Amino acid sequence: MIEFKPKLWTGAAGGLMMLGALSACGEKPKDGTATKTEDAAASADAANTAVVAGGEAGEGGAVLAYSSIPESSRLTLRLQHIKGFLLVGQKVAKSADGTEGAAIVIGQGLSEALDPQEPKLAAAGLDVAAVRKAAETGSEADIKAAIAAIDAAYAKNPGVAKDTAIGMAELTQGLYAEVLKEGIIDPTEYLHSQGAALSLKDLVAREKSLAPIKADVDALAAYWPTTLAPEEAAKIVDKSKVVSSVSRIELSINSL
Repeated sequence: MIEFKPKLWTGAAGGLMMLGALSACGEKPKDGTATKTEDAAASADAANTAVVAGGEAGEGGAVLAYSSIPESSRLTLRLQHIKGFLLVGQKVAKSADGTEGAAIVIGQGLSEALDPQEPKLAAAGLDVAAVRKAAETGSEADIKAAIAAIDAAYAKNPGVAKDTAIGMAELTQGLYAEVLKEGIIDPTEYLHSQGAALSLKDLVAREKSLAPIKADVDALAAYWPTTLAPEEAAKIVDKSKVVSSVSRIELSINSL
């Protein structure tokens, strides 16, 4: 069963709330604790700022994905990022986890990729309500409507396809780096990285200029055969293969 897994930005915000409550008491210890508390608050604020900038909480690879492309294509990258959660949610809805599992996955995606930038996305023409409904129900019809809303916003704000593709490739690689840590597989990150790969594949299918990289992108997406992550570390695709595949894709993109 898929479980909701909040990430660092939620914790950072929670930490700031707690620190705010402490300072509201009006008493400052004389042993230097106040200074340490202020430093902690500053660190939490910096972490939250990084999350808003990058979208994925505490994941350096995701932050790098946004910073690696020109600002003019970051909105389309954001839309494709969100779309990835919808696309993998679509697959989850058809699995044993059903609509409940799909709603959880999409909800995670919105908390990470949509919430920090909702005003900007709404101003860009995204029907946020349609996207949020998919996270509430997980139904295939609502997911389809949410995907259509993403596509409509993308059409209104076309970035540079090459740059958006590079961002999605970096995002896929960055998220997959979180799947296996100390021999333990994280099924949530497995789904999130799969969604990014599906979104890259979707982008290539829609942008004719990216047709030359289709075969390489299809090969990358094949590393996630199902929505169910392997239980044994030995059975998961080594991240070096994903890195190699992404490098090949980016090299091909840069030669277009």
